[in-house]
Amino acid sequence: MTGEPDRRHIEGVIFPAGQSLGVPPEHAGNADARDAAAALQAAGHEPALLSGEFDDDDTDTARGTGFRVIPRVGGRVLVYHLIDGRDGGAVSGHKEVLRAYRKSLRVAGWDCDSRIFRCVHAWRVSPLPEGVTAIQNRGGNRVSP
Repeated sequence: MTGEPDRRHIEGVIFPAGQSLGVPPEHAGNADARDAAAALQAAGHEPALLSGEFDDDDTDTARGTGFRVIPRVGGRVLVYHLIDGRDGGAVSGHKEVLRAYRKSLRVAGWDCDSRIFRCVHAWRVSPLPEGVTAIQNRGGNRVSP
């Protein structure tokens, strides 16, 4: 045991005020960010433990390792891979992790930029019907029963 807290997502777990998994607390109300994070978690990717202490920069984490989803306008999101609270860009294997995120989002009905630099740029293929999440929309514009 390393003394590190267990970071697996467990339904109903309450985090200290100002912390969240995968989506910074200040963006928790954004449906696009929540849906992208849900798609990544459903595919088995680990979310980073985040805090809202800073505004949308590389220090916007408590001690997170995993994905961080930042919403943008028009149904777009940016997905970063963090290691110990920092952008993992300089770490070997970083692009492979981002490619896996991109593949998982595409399977869940998102489109993504084919280029990967520091993060994955993803957007909804088309607006989803009211009450339907991206995870229910696997395979593109069709809504799964």
